[in-house]
Amino acid sequence: TWSSLSGDNISFRYSPKNFLFESKGSMCFPIIESHRNLLLAYLNSNVCQLLISNTSPTLDYHEGPVGRLPFKLFSKVEIDEKTVSNISIAKNDWDSREMSWDFQTHQLVSNKQANLENSYQQWLKQVSKDFFRLHANEEKLNSIFIEMYGLKEELMPDIALKDITILQDELDYEALEQ
Repeated sequence: TWSSLSGDNISFRYSPKNFLFESKGSMCFPIIESHRNLLLAYLNSNVCQLLISNTSPTLDYHEGPVGRLPFKLFSKVEIDEKTVSNISIAKNDWDSREMSWDFQTHQLVSNKQANLENSYQQWLKQVSKDFFRLHANEEKLNSIFIEMYGLKEELMPDIALKDITILQDELDYEALEQ
């Protein structure tokens, strides 16, 4: 699924079965379920961002421009592994917030440390680890797609830390950049 109206880069998210969608929250259904992770990784790559910015130069990323994107079907275990990891990290981040239907308890309470300071330090260590794993996964996926689409001269796989969308409020990006 993705928000078809965006003032920023387009971003695609995994949506489990039995969820609804509508006109400004479009949804894509892979014909072959085993290609879901490949499609999701591709759609979130900087290769896709470059291509869609050329086919839809406005703020409206409706189904037409997305449906016209070139897509190479190939198999690579690493793409599957990194995509599954990214989905898991993002879901854990979302589920740690009270807005999530799957929220149970805040991690500061659930990690059973001796005091709040220790609990916070453990939580910060874990979310920082997840953040950097997500960042590394995204850059590796970009590298794979840049190679597959022959765009080494046009694109770099790099992603600014501020462009990683999890933990936007919790982490100090300036400190992370150092």
